[in-house]
Amino acid sequence: MNTILENTIKIPAEIWNSAISYTQYFQLLEDLNKEGKTTGELQTPDRLEHAKLNISRMKRIHQQYEPAVELLEDLNGIKNGIKFLFIVEGWCGDAAQQVPALEKIVNKMGWESRYILRDEHEEIMNLFLTNGGKSIPVVIALDEENNVLGKHWGPRPAELQKLVLVWKEEMDHEAWHKLLHSWYAKDKAKTVALDFAQWLIQSTAQGNS
Repeated sequence: MNTILENTIKIPAEIWNSAISYTQYFQLLEDLNKEGKTTGELQTPDRLEHAKLNISRMKRIHQQYEPAVELLEDLNGIKNGIKFLFIVEGWCGDAAQQVPALEKIVNKMGWESRYILRDEHEEIMNLFLTNGGKSIPVVIALDEENNVLGKHWGPRPAELQKLVLVWKEEMDHEAWHKLLHSWYAKDKAKTVALDFAQWLIQSTAQGNS
């Protein structure tokens, strides 16, 4: 599926063209929730519970989060024509905690974003693994020809990812997940946004070099 051009991955046009907007993605999650479902083939009670909670998280963050003026100013130098492909799933807590804030930044900057589901696009997901795993969310910056700029962003800001690796070694799944969502609640997307902005500036600089 991928075409390599001078060591750059090119996302096929059919993938981009068939991807959905944030509004369509959120509507999909709500529609599935009304049917007692979530995205993906695996429909376990835990996933369904997480998916329902994630809808509430996304609503709250989208309503409450506003990007800092300084952060938006730092992104002003990025060239026009950049766009973003998000890889997500409705049951993923990390995606729910981060994507609404990132979408706000993208929207404020006047950029375009589209969304695909991880488990429906394995050929794309396999190009953007984290330590060999299919961790999400993943954000991919693209130029006008769908060439990937720099490395992908995700699944978490670097500061949080380091903490998670320690937590996983020291405690069970339920315990570290509580710490994870407590971290998100206290951070209020500030670290997420800053990490995303730093990644984007670096990625586009590489793309222009």
